[in-house]
Amino acid sequence: MSNYSAGNILIVSHAIIISDALQDVERFLHKNETALMKLRQSYLSSISPDTIVLTDKRVIIIHNSFWGLYTGHNIISPTRISTVMLDNIMGTTNSNGKILASIQIRIRGSGGESESLEGGWHIEGIKIENAQKFSNLLEEYLELDKEKTPEIDLAFAKSLIAEDKTSIIWLGVEPTDYVSYLLGIDVKKITRVNPIDITNMSPEGLKDFQGKVLSCYSGNVSAQIAKLLKDEYNVKTFILKGGLMGAIKDKDNNISSKK
Repeated sequence: MSNYSAGNILIVSHAIIISDALQDVERFLHKNETALMKLRQSYLSSISPDTIVLTDKRVIIIHNSFWGLYTGHNIISPTRISTVMLDNIMGTTNSNGKILASIQIRIRGSGGESESLEGGWHIEGIKIENAQKFSNLLEEYLELDKEKTPEIDLAFAKSLIAEDKTSIIWLGVEPTDYVSYLLGIDVKKITRVNPIDITNMSPEGLKDFQGKVLSCYSGNVSAQIAKLLKDEYNVKTFILKGGLMGAIKDKDNNISSKK
């Protein structure tokens, strides 16, 4: 692997956000995939630095070609993508030097022992602070116990909304009127929030999330945000069970059963 040094970092699991001048990684993401953190190889290591992305589904390393990075068009060499699904990651190990650190991502089924360099991805040259943030976020996501997170189904969410006891916080990219149509919930009861923006909110502002129902595509991002709000700010929320896709499926099943 190349040597990595994270000059910039974008993270939603901590109440810290450092200015980001990284390339747009959205075009490398799958549908319904959310970027949680991204960091970049130091320009001291390469004039076409690689980008490392942690999403709610994968860890991605974008091996940028020079022309691909600066012009958007590969001319001599291609832009290469390395990915591993979170389900295939066993964990991470950090080794700190005086200034920089190395992160080893241990991958299931890799050759060699799990602690050896052959047992996964060995990413060197990352600033110690950023390496720790990356590992913490990845470990939190791997260890997230969704059974301990309060989940409610669409029917119960609608009953609470009807009693004016809660509303929906939509964490996806679609407009609220589209989500309103799919869920059958008044658009006035749905607020769209970018997960990244949550780290910029004040503790007082985050209190507005208290008792609200978080919804994303599958429930994964909602669970992570709910854990962050509870652990860091003692703000307790609900999660729409199964996310948007799960709610639509339950809704269709209920309609079919009534026919």
